[in-house]
Amino acid sequence: ASVAHATIKSDFKSLFTSYDFLVIPVMPGISPKEKNWNDNYRSRLLDFNAAVSLAGLPARSIPQHLASGMSGGIQVVFLEIGHSNMNLVLQRLADN
Repeated sequence: ASVAHATIKSDFKSLFTSYDFLVIPVMPGISPKEKNWNDNYRSRLLDFNAAVSLAGLPARSIPQHLASGMSGGIQVVFLEIGHSNMNLVLQRLADN
């Protein structure tokens, strides 16, 4: 398990040599109605979020409300807390 953890962390660090932050989906599509959630959907959610958690990276989820009344979301990931542009990036994404 510690080898996998180190590999995930290393893979993310290599991305941050080219990017200040990453924007990734929080879920595999539009959020379904609660009655439609099942074990398969929960497993897919973990696929989207577990790597960032295992790497120990700070991330902020921002909900996205759609005109249809449904919702989704994005996750903004940084290499470290206090990144120089962190507050600016999060504010601009939240405003849009």
